[in-house]
Amino acid sequence: MNEKVPNRGQFPFMLNNPNVVMGHHNISHGGYSNIGYPSYQQQQILIQQQHQQQQQQQQSHSSSGGNFSSTTSPTTSKDSSSSNKEASTTGTTSKDTSSSSSSSSSSKDNTSSSSTSSSKDNSSSSSSSSSSKDTSSTSKESSSSTTSSTSKDNSSSSNSKDSSSKEAKTNTPYTQFKNLSDATKYFSECTFKEYQGHKKKVNSVAWSCDGKKLASGGMDHLVKVWTLDAHKSKDSMELRGHTDTIEQLKWSPVAPDVLATASSDKTVRIWDAKTGKCTTIINTPGENINLGWSPDGTLIAIGNKEDNVSIIDLKRAEEPIVRTYKYQHEINEISWDNKGELFFLTTGTGILEVMAWMPDQKKYNPLKSINAHTSNLYTIEIDPLGRYFAIGAADSVITLWDIEEMFCVRSFTRLNQPVRATSFSSDGQFLAYSSEDPIIEIGHVETGQAVYQVNLDVGLNSIAWHPTLPLIAFSGEDKDSKDSSCIVRVFGKFN
Repeated sequence: MNEKVPNRGQFPFMLNNPNVVMGHHNISHGGYSNIGYPSYQQQQILIQQQHQQQQQQQQSHSSSGGNFSSTTSPTTSKDSSSSNKEASTTGTTSKDTSSSSSSSSSSKDNTSSSSTSSSKDNSSSSSSSSSSKDTSSTSKESSSSTTSSTSKDNSSSSNSKDSSSKEAKTNTPYTQFKNLSDATKYFSECTFKEYQGHKKKVNSVAWSCDGKKLASGGMDHLVKVWTLDAHKSKDSMELRGHTDTIEQLKWSPVAPDVLATASSDKTVRIWDAKTGKCTTIINTPGENINLGWSPDGTLIAIGNKEDNVSIIDLKRAEEPIVRTYKYQHEINEISWDNKGELFFLTTGTGILEVMAWMPDQKKYNPLKSINAHTSNLYTIEIDPLGRYFAIGAADSVITLWDIEEMFCVRSFTRLNQPVRATSFSSDGQFLAYSSEDPIIEIGHVETGQAVYQVNLDVGLNSIAWHPTLPLIAFSGEDKDSKDSSCIVRVFGKFN
């Protein structure tokens, strides 16, 4: 009888199968041909056995709750059969072999080999089922353990990242920033410190020239002097004496314990912050709203609501007001330059009046009128390095001017409301400015580029940059909440 020779790949289970010994005579299955392939009848028997094995595999796997394909690859079948053969030789069950596997693929291989072995012995079928369950369980436990370990590792990695992120968040140093993104990062790491104690709105804040004290004054007629580390009202010094609103206050540029306050009660008071006592009371022609010190700390200029500007000589005990200038137009901020050579007046017409200061005569003469803006000029601030001055106006624009050449070098235009306060950083890198909007804008002086925006809950009326540190003190005005208007805040990094 002609025998059909099968392709070796068609019956991969025959390779290394203990029940099929290629090229030898096997009594249990009848004689093999000389070339080592089974006869046609034997092929049919093997095919039938294969179907039975596949059904047993499916039933065994179904009972173990697994999920694998009934089709087995040649390599897997070969490895499984070899493993099963080794188990038969050594007397080790396929269950033990399955238990030693650590992956789902091993579970499949061992289950397959157990099912193949069970075709010879029905009792092996239950062993195969048990083996498959144990393998599945072991695989699941191994997977669960691996997942848990991975989860822990990921969690540890995540915590490490968070820790690293927190560490990085506090490590950006303040320096001469070459890359403004680093400056933005620095300011993004800053926080707030609050100083509470006022009962009504705070109008003005200022740092002492040594940076150790912060003063605030407002509508409650009180002056509060805070130390840099103090944040409770009991840690502040309270200066009493004014009978009306304190509109503005400034420290002496040369004496860290001398403070001047201008009030609507038509007086200017000089205070000793060491003792908390008022040393000098100066009666003025009107309700005072603006105040400025000469660079040498010997003179004070006062502007009032009647648009008069008075010069006060602190060395003169009697009649300290040496000169008063009366104007027909609105006068807002007043200031000397850093050298004491120029005197500036911002006006309601958009014109900046630049005066030449005559120190011997303690007076000033008109030098130049600059059409700075098309609207009311509210603020003027001198660069600590003496290069520029900044003007803030009702048109919501801040212009930066070269102090030597008297021309505008750039503008800052990020505000939407009239400018209320401006202040340079001590190193001249940045300009902080604000309006009635609840924000502080920090801009780069040399480029005009916006660096950072501090979001707040109140519009501002006073900003003061610390004389040596990157700290910004400010006070605000919240029309809806009186509490917010009574709080003095400092923005920066605190040790």
